[in-house]
Amino acid sequence: MTETSEEPLLEHQLTVCLLLFLARRAREAWALSQKWTADSWVARCVSFLCDSWYLFEPSRPTDVFGGIGRVQSMMESECVEKYFLSGHSALLRKDPVSAVSAFRNAMLLAPQDPYVSVSLALAYSGQGQHREAADLFSRLKASRPNHPIIRAFRFDGRQV
Repeated sequence: MTETSEEPLLEHQLTVCLLLFLARRAREAWALSQKWTADSWVARCVSFLCDSWYLFEPSRPTDVFGGIGRVQSMMESECVEKYFLSGHSALLRKDPVSAVSAFRNAMLLAPQDPYVSVSLALAYSGQGQHREAADLFSRLKASRPNHPIIRAFRFDGRQV
């Protein structure tokens, strides 16, 4: 993505959106995600997760991706959205092993993406792999120190 005047606002609001979702403040996360669904796969994923896990809207989750057919195609493909959704769904099911696997696959597709990296660090921490979480977080902080998602998290050696 090339830097535009809207990019810092987008990154900031996507960070807030993901943090609201992680804090189980789904209505707020969903509302904020709606501003950016046309521009960001992260916003579409947060919208989908909020609707699926917390707001229980029967058709809205698939609408954000263009309908059930597109969701099925996405989930059968190798794309970052598939693994990001799978990873966060696994975290919600309290299955950090599956979450780590999904986020590792997402990292293969988007190795520099800070949202994927932080999600993997959270999954590592949830699985008790604190050293892996710390290493990943340190690399991410070194490469993107000013990204809002990096500034939003602290790692104390035990958990993110």
